Amino acid sequence: MKKKIKQTLKKMLPPKAFALLEPVLQTCNYIYTRYVSPSYRGNALKCSCCGLRAGRFMDWVFVEGVFNRKRYTSPESVLCPYCGSAPRHRVICQWLADNKDALGSSPRILMWAAESNIKRWLRKQGFRYTTADLMDTFADVRADIQNSPFADGSWDFITCNHVLEHVPDFRAALRELRRILAKDGILEITAPTDYRFTTTYEDPSIVAEAERIEHFGQHDHLRVFGSDFKQQIEQCGFRVEVVCGDDMPAEIRAITGAFDYDDNRAYICRKA
Repeated sequence: MKKKIKQTLKKMLPPKAFALLEPVLQTCNYIYTRYVSPSYRGNALKCSCCGLRAGRFMDWVFVEGVFNRKRYTSPESVLCPYCGSAPRHRVICQWLADNKDALGSSPRILMWAAESNIKRWLRKQGFRYTTADLMDTFADVRADIQNSPFADGSWDFITCNHVLEHVPDFRAALRELRRILAKDGILEITAPTDYRFTTTYEDPSIVAEAERIEHFGQHDHLRVFGSDFKQQIEQCGFRVEVVCGDDMPAEIRAITGAFDYDDNRAYICRKA
């Protein structure tokens, strides 16, 4: 709901007016979340994206016609009530905080399908970034991840979170990400992964939204990655480090959820 209100205001207001209003909206939201709403008061949990301390996180709200209810397994205390981060976002921002020096002082950052909670962390650190997306009208660059307009080696750090399950050819997307990544750059990836599958499950003949929900868990997913996901990335020319939320501080609540394919692993990739 908060995201819809923010998007509506962004469409209605001139860019300069929205830029002035946004910090006020964020401050009001923070005060309400941290000090007013009794549901979230406390210090047991911490969001590594926005820094909020809370007694609990928000439960995930199931949406009919978008997700597969049979795969809805752990919806409780999943989302940060302030910035909306899910477990995977907190894993990424915790890794970034622990490895900030690896990014350098002024990295060229590209975010595919940029997510507001990770953008928030980058801004707090003083990093600038460019966003790219094929569908998002607010992206800085409208581009297809399988065939982008960027020059070879033009980005030092690239984020690609829950994108590869949407594109027709994810291997082409990985090869393109490798092309535009700098020689010593870092690519960070997350994707829906079901470790009950030994190989990635996809079927191009499944095109109806209802069938995609049934097979892949969501109406716009084209596949679910299996336990071979790391190998799939490596085959496209990367060295891969797997960062697991289970190894991170319990206070960021890097659980898996709310669906059985929601993975709390992030894949940190460098050119092989």
